[in-house]
Order: sequence, then structure tokens, then C-alpha cells
Amino acid sequence: MEINPFSRLLEVLPLHSEEDDLREEISELELVRNLPEREGPGVLQCVRRLFEACGLLDDRLLDKGKWAFVSFPASLLGHSLLHTLAVPDQDLFPDGYWRSSLVDDIEEQRNLLRSLESRRKDWHPTRSPTPIRYVYVAWGIIRLGDSFLLYHREDHSRPDVKNYGFPGGRFKPLDLPADMRGVAVLRELHKPASRLAMGALRQTLDRELKEELKLPNEYWRATPSVELKPFRTVEGARNTHVLTEYLIALSAISLTPDGEACLLDKTDAKPEELVWFSIDDLMNPTGRTDGKRAFIDAFHAHFCEKVQLRSFLQSIPSSSTTEYRFNSSESAVELPALPGIPVLVGGTGKEKEWPVKLSSDEHALLLLVGAWGKGLDVEADQTHITLLPGGWVKVKSTVAKTTLAAIQARLVSSKLPLLQHAGEHFVRISVSPLHLFFGTELFHYRLSPDGDQRGLVTVEFRLPDTIWTGGRSLHLSISVPRRMRDCLAAIESGTVGPTDLEPYGYSDDTMKKNCKEMLDAETRKVGLRKLVRLSGKNYLICATRIIAA
Repeated sequence: MEINPFSRLLEVLPLHSEEDDLREEISELELVRNLPEREGPGVLQCVRRLFEACGLLDDRLLDKGKWAFVSFPASLLGHSLLHTLAVPDQDLFPDGYWRSSLVDDIEEQRNLLRSLESRRKDWHPTRSPTPIRYVYVAWGIIRLGDSFLLYHREDHSRPDVKNYGFPGGRFKPLDLPADMRGVAVLRELHKPASRLAMGALRQTLDRELKEELKLPNEYWRATPSVELKPFRTVEGARNTHVLTEYLIALSAISLTPDGEACLLDKTDAKPEELVWFSIDDLMNPTGRTDGKRAFIDAFHAHFCEKVQLRSFLQSIPSSSTTEYRFNSSESAVELPALPGIPVLVGGTGKEKEWPVKLSSDEHALLLLVGAWGKGLDVEADQTHITLLPGGWVKVKSTVAKTTLAAIQARLVSSKLPLLQHAGEHFVRISVSPLHLFFGTELFHYRLSPDGDQRGLVTVEFRLPDTIWTGGRSLHLSISVPRRMRDCLAAIESGTVGPTDLEPYGYSDDTMKKNCKEMLDAETRKVGLRKLVRLSGKNYLICATRIIAA
């Protein structure tokens, strides 16, 4: 072995027995006497700090100026490290290892860095270690309906890793103007709150959306939303897993109609790479029911309270700019529960009938498209149809395409343009979900007590079983005051007009007001325009009563 300060120190390094816990204690004065006068003190201090950081030396003795290993395994690591330093040509990794593109090497590097950095973070004396990696991120939030688009962020799937993030990604020097991409900018970029990096994040978002979603910039517009507070964690894709500080700029994305069609194509073609998450999926630590989880820890750190995060996500506007043709209460649409019944168009109480002759299969398909467009939790036979966010439907089978073409032709003939298309493959009902309703025959209800002073109104939407869907039942429960429950029970049991509710303390105006506020606001969410109406001179419950077994 070549004689150098490290090899000299190795000769006098204290020993520790493998058995019986025998160990040497050697003073630092004796250690330094065996080292070259010039380099010795510096070498000793360097090695001492390295051994201390690894927890190899007995702290109590070290305070007295003595070295002793805390255990035999600790002495083995100490000798191993010093042997590495003592031999000039000694390597721990083969040439090119840290530039390797082999999957096994990358995984090994990742695990090494993750273990080292996790220990550095967990055992830092002030719990605030300095990051060694700074990442500036531009994320685009794309929302269709109540679904948010996320992108698979790594090429390697790991069951314990949150592998989905919002479209976009980290800043790269190539996002800077060409004359600013040299080595001179590295120090400006490798620091917190770099103005240079933050100023280029719009270019980062443009580049990332082209790469990940194949969306050219003329297909979308970004509106800056919020910059999250700097977020620190041991994290990183592939073999960059170290203590990182993230500074994330969020933008709400608005899509042109062509952009929306393009995006639907991409998400339909890559369902494992481009995945839609509901707000509950985003906030749930376990993610979606299929186990896919969102890496939005920085959101949780920024908003602190779950209610704040939920409120922020709910405030994100729809990315769709494809306008509904029927988009007001005056142009509300009610789809019939059965074929042969006219479509109703117009405000409540002012509906006009639009006869549309549909076969049973055509009517069933229109009803399914409508229920999905309303935002109801329905299912479709994947052989025929794929349901996509924003109320969009991809019709796949020949029979479904033929049926849809027939529906479109009948609607055009009736001058009722209820359907609209995105590109060649996607269709949705062109009625705002707020103003889309269904025939009352699809609804059932039940009244029941809810304690002594309240009642429970249960409303059920039943989508029939057809070739397009296995059917679906959706339940809505509304708690009402006892007097309201008694009024509904009276209406249910016989012929009751406005003045007949006075024994329950309700005038006609009070009943109308309470129906609007307590019932209609809820039942409209599942497509029932009104649960209670005046029919002639009597009140009528506009759903079928569920008879208890």
C-alpha cells in the first residue's frame, strides 16, 4: 500500500473485537503524531468528521480527545472507508457508472442517494438541512367536468411511489433564450427563488405540454393561478432522488375546441399514462380505487388545511371552451324516460314539447349520453362506448356508431341539435349540466323519519338496463324539518291543495319557498327538475313512491 496520510492513519486506527466487546481507545495526540506534520491535522479532522457523521465513534470518549469505535460493525465501516481513501486507485464504482443508462444501475443509484439523503434529512441537528437540488416546475391544470388530468411522471412504476403529477414539468436550461444557455448561468439556476428560472417557466410549460400531451401552443392558453410555497422533500425521478426544493407555478389551462378534441384523443389512446382524477382521488392518500396516486404533496404543504385545498381545486375553471347550445334556464332540456315521449325544452312551467321519434335502442343511448353529460355516476359497456370527462363519449362499436348516426339524423330532422362533436370520434349532449333533466318516470322516492324532529327524503334515479349499460341506481338523501316531512306525507296520501297545508304551519308561499330551497336545489343535481309541483289545484310528488317490502 502506498504511504500517504490515510494509510499512516490506518495503521494506528483503534481496533474493536468481534466478540466480547473489547476495544482500543487511542488519543488524538497519538493519532496525529503518526501523521505527516504538514497534512496530518487536516487529514485527522476530515476523517474524524466523516466518522462522526456516520456515527462510528464513541461521543463520550471523543469529547475527552480519544477515539474508540462504538461496535465491531462500526469499526469495519471505518476501516473500509479509510482503506478506500488510502489506496490511490481504489474505486467504489466502475468507470461510467454515474453516467450509465442501464435500468439496474439507475435503480441502484436512486436507492443509494435516497438512503443517504433521507439519513441526512432525518438526523440533521436543526431538522432543516440545505437542499442539494433545486427544481422549478410549471404545472398546467386541465379540468373537464369534475375530473383533473394527471400524467405518469416516471418511466418506472413503483407501487410505493405517487407516480402521477399534473401535466408540465421542471425547468431546463434549454427553456432560456439561446444566448443564455451557457455554463455561466448554472450558479444562478442552482439556488432558491432563481428569477432566471421562474421567468422561463412559461416556456417550460409550452415545451412540456407539447412533449407530454402533443398539444401545440395554439390549442391552449394558460392563466397563471398560484405559486406554491417552496416545498422540500427527499424526492426525484429516476436517479435524482435527493433532498430537493421545489418551486411550483400553477396555471389553469383553457383549451380551444380543437385542443379539447386533441386532448381527448391522447387520453383515450394512453389511459395508463394520462389519467383522470376526481378531487376526492387527488386528496385521498390512497388515491384512486385502482391504486394510482397523485404526487401533490406540495399542495398539501401550501394550503395546510384540507378544506382550503378542496376549495382551491373546486375553484379551478373548466378547461373546455366548447360552448353548450342549451346553456340557460330558459333553454333547459328534459330527456324523456321512455321512447315516444317528447323532449321538453324551456324553463320550469314553460316547457314546450319537441317530438323526436326514437327506437328503444336509440332512446337508451341518448339517455346514457345525457346521464353522463349531467355528471351522474353511470357505467357503459366498454364494447360499445368509452365514457370520458367533460360529458364526452367515444362511440366505438359499429352498432353504436350506426345508432348514434340515426339519433343525430332524427334530432336534425326535429331541428333539435342536442348533440355536438369534438373531432371525428367524440360526442356529448350539448346541454349545460345545470339545465339538463330527465323524465320523472326515472325517479323514485321514499319518506322516512330522521329522528323525532326531522324527516328523510330519499330520491333514487334508475337508469334502465340496456345493451349500452348494465343500468344504474343513484340515491340522494335529503334531511328536512318534521313539518316538511308531514306536508310531504299528506301530499303523498291524498288530494292536498295549498290551503290544506295550513294545519302543518305552511302557507302556499312557504311551501313553494321550502320546496325550492330544501328539495329542488338537491334533486336538480341528479336531473329531477322538481320533486313537488302544483298540478291543477293539488300538489303532486313527481316521482314513483318506493313501497317498503
